[in-house]
Amino acid sequence: MDKNALITSHLLATSRYIAVANVVIFCLSAYLGGGLFSIQVMLFALLLYWHVRIYFDQKLFVGLARQQFSTEDLDSALSILDLQKNSGNRPLVLRVQGAAKLWRYLVYTTQVQLLLFFIQS
Repeated sequence: MDKNALITSHLLATSRYIAVANVVIFCLSAYLGGGLFSIQVMLFALLLYWHVRIYFDQKLFVGLARQQFSTEDLDSALSILDLQKNSGNRPLVLRVQGAAKLWRYLVYTTQVQLLLFFIQS
């Protein structure tokens, strides 16, 4: 079992709690209305996309941690599905860094969403 992949999957799994906060903030923002709500809609669409990406990555890291498939198998499948450019086999360390970066973007965007809500209210 690869501990880096497992720990990364646990980090990415925390995004479901962030998703609940995103939905609550969005609903409260919709209730308040106003000019900033249109920005909240666009921000929420971006957040939704990132949540889907993070959920998918989290499942992939679980598979890597349980050694259900190798990184070569993963790259091949992603290439066939046209979800990744054929960039060769990337080391797991780069994959972990990329997933953590995406998770941080999610957290930062949630902070922006919350700030806009406070300005709106």
